[in-house]
Amino acid sequence: MRHGQTQVNTQLTVDQINVGNRIEKNNDNIMLLAFRHAISESLSVQNMVDAFSDEYEDETGINTGSSLNEIYDSAEDSYTPDAGAQPSGTQLLIHFDGVDEATSTTDESPNAHSIAFNGNAQLDTADKQFGSASLLLDGSGDYLSIPNDTSINFQITDSFTLECWAKLDVLSAGRQYFFSHNNSSGKGYNLVQQDNGKVLLDLFQQSSGGVEINVITANVVLSAGTWHHIAVTYNGNSDASGIKIYIDGNQETTNTGNNGNVTDIQVNEPLVIGSNRGVNSFLDGHIDEVLITNTVKYTGSFTAPTAPYETPQDMTLISQAYTAQAQPSTSRIVLFEEDIDSITLNTDLKAFVSRDGGSTFAEVTLEDIGNYDSGKRILAANADLTASGIGAGTSMVYKIQTFNSKSVKIHGTGLAWD
Repeated sequence: MRHGQTQVNTQLTVDQINVGNRIEKNNDNIMLLAFRHAISESLSVQNMVDAFSDEYEDETGINTGSSLNEIYDSAEDSYTPDAGAQPSGTQLLIHFDGVDEATSTTDESPNAHSIAFNGNAQLDTADKQFGSASLLLDGSGDYLSIPNDTSINFQITDSFTLECWAKLDVLSAGRQYFFSHNNSSGKGYNLVQQDNGKVLLDLFQQSSGGVEINVITANVVLSAGTWHHIAVTYNGNSDASGIKIYIDGNQETTNTGNNGNVTDIQVNEPLVIGSNRGVNSFLDGHIDEVLITNTVKYTGSFTAPTAPYETPQDMTLISQAYTAQAQPSTSRIVLFEEDIDSITLNTDLKAFVSRDGGSTFAEVTLEDIGNYDSGKRILAANADLTASGIGAGTSMVYKIQTFNSKSVKIHGTGLAWD
């Protein structure tokens, strides 16, 4: 009899768990439907029975006074951590973050240059140095072009730094261009790979019988299939002494090919990434984290960057308070999230729930329960609001925090309680 009774109790427990799981999934789907409805109707906070959802149509549902380091994007209806300060003198900054096979990206510098993708140039989420993607170029007609303006059209007396991360699929005896800003006669500046992996900076006054500075790494070569940080600086000296080349942070020995002092490198042409003016010498591989500054950023060997040029600040996103009908004992939070950096749940991204207006919070354990759109996923967790240290009340608030300088996009959050 005891044995039979044990079996009955065990079966009841399993059934209860199964029912509980189905209810939980149903509640998550209800929250998802509410979120999609809010999007289609351009709603901000949507109130429900013992619940609310906020798809960030505006900032109505967020306590902006208590939140920290949050950046609201009204075009994408999302919050991200503040990216932090850009390097001094930034003129062009491209992280190449986005969804796989995208054919657009953003210049994060104050100049906000437009960027045109040509050929099969696209973003690739499978191989990148930082963030969510890098630029993929196949070596055959792929490049980016950026309209010329004074911010990137340097004079020979200007100081500047060109840098990027690059992973070449193949090395070539000829040239593969990281950057070209020249005209058909060759005047301008270029950063290239040649001689099977050496890095070259050209400063040309004109191509035929004219004046040039030509500095190439002498002993170091890039490795195919390996990410390398490449940086060159020029200090306005009008000759090869003003140029330094750095590979993976190391200042490298260089050879020079001077033909007099250059006096003019300005051209009225687009800046091109991945090709020589979009005509030839196409790069075969990946590029990430492009940065151009109007300063000499490096004056000696340095540690290659271990994070994007801007270091994201840790964000605290706190909701407005919503009143429960009765004091709840449990709550469920649902986040609509998109990775920018690769993150570890409950380490780099955490969530909390409060019933006393935000005076005390219960930390939850987030779980990935599936995608709701391309590149975006649903994170959810239950909160025990009766745990030790959790204050009593009916004023419901959630808190989302990022850690370890990791960046994400939060597209919406829902909170339900019982």
